[in-house]
Amino acid sequence: GQGRSQHGWIVGFTTPDLAAGAEAPVSLMFWKSRKLRRKASSSLLCEALSGSKAMASLLKVANLEMAMRVTGHRHGKPLIRGVAEEPTVLTKQSRLNQDPEAQIVMDAKALYDALLSEQQNQDDERAALECSLITEDLETLGGRPRWVPHDKNPADALTKVEGAHFAPMAKLLNTSKFS
Repeated sequence: GQGRSQHGWIVGFTTPDLAAGAEAPVSLMFWKSRKLRRKASSSLLCEALSGSKAMASLLKVANLEMAMRVTGHRHGKPLIRGVAEEPTVLTKQSRLNQDPEAQIVMDAKALYDALLSEQQNQDDERAALECSLITEDLETLGGRPRWVPHDKNPADALTKVEGAHFAPMAKLLNTSKFS
């Protein structure tokens, strides 16, 4: 199928420094680069399908990590400890924002906005469905979406041969750090 979009993602472990916007060490666990299984009707749907596949990889790695740390953990059991927090007006004070259990970092601003929106865009119903699945998976992980410009995204090198920004990937591979 010509016309199918190329997508790629990286899964790794890091420290709370990444959530704080500082340069953080990253241990790469998994990466993937491939064509979408089908053509998508919009760029948001392409990004949402890719985000959904990336979340599946993240859930797989999170379940493996939890199974190694917690005796008796089984797939489908909670992946985070539910800690009740006092409500706050400033989201920067929330523990989920200061030190989330997981982050999905993307360069797709439309997907990022859709994940943070309480009401999905009904112009592309399939993309809205994929966004709600990603949001549900992020809640399962205690995770947050994050946005970076595409010229700072290391996974950009996994999505195209010509015109890719390879410098962020080279920096990640050489230094094992990302911000």
